[in-house]
Amino acid sequence: MPEPKISSSSPNARDSVTVELVEFLSYLRSLDINVFVEGDRLRCNAPEGILTPELRAEISHKKAEIISFLKAANRTSSFTPAPIVPMGRDGNLSLSFAQQRLWFLDQLVPNNPFYNVPAALRLTGSLNLRALQQTFNEIVRRHEALRTTLAVVSGQPVQRIAAAFHLPINVVDLRNLPQESRQTEANRLTAEEAQRSFNLSNDLLLRVTLLQLDDAEYLLMLNMHHIVSDGWSIGVLI
Repeated sequence: MPEPKISSSSPNARDSVTVELVEFLSYLRSLDINVFVEGDRLRCNAPEGILTPELRAEISHKKAEIISFLKAANRTSSFTPAPIVPMGRDGNLSLSFAQQRLWFLDQLVPNNPFYNVPAALRLTGSLNLRALQQTFNEIVRRHEALRTTLAVVSGQPVQRIAAAFHLPINVVDLRNLPQESRQTEANRLTAEEAQRSFNLSNDLLLRVTLLQLDDAEYLLMLNMHHIVSDGWSIGVLI
């Protein structure tokens, strides 16, 4: 008896086609090309100059497969998800994998500044220090990560989220220095702050220092530990 041939409708063949299609759609997405279904028509949005004749031809060639795939995906994702329920904050909260890695590195080399995330902003004009203080404390109130420290329980690191935490702003007045020396001193203090380490167990993992260079000129220094922040977070904070 001859061996049965595997037709194009076999599960393995279908899986292979699906994988190739997903890879192709992922590639389009990486180019910022958005492919979607509108009714029974395939639509495509792309930045100018990105959609080459070769890509247009390939999209056209796979048009029926793409429409079928996207319609199936839309049907699958049309369910109503269950609401996200916050976990209690009274127990031991485990670290994320990224936090575990950073905590381990901190234990390996204690008091290191390797994972500080510093930033500095120049402010000009009339500054309301009280409003600035209230602003940062409101940010800390809203974002649990900025009220988080790390403790060790039974040999394992856990997160401790404070219900409330007052963030002090250290103000350094440089106006007593000669005009030509103020920026130099500000640069020195900024570099020094960027290298100042955090104690992950006890310190608030956000520090704010305000340097006053003149009556209407300031330098606002921010420093966070990477275990609660990253470059994107700094942008959001600013």
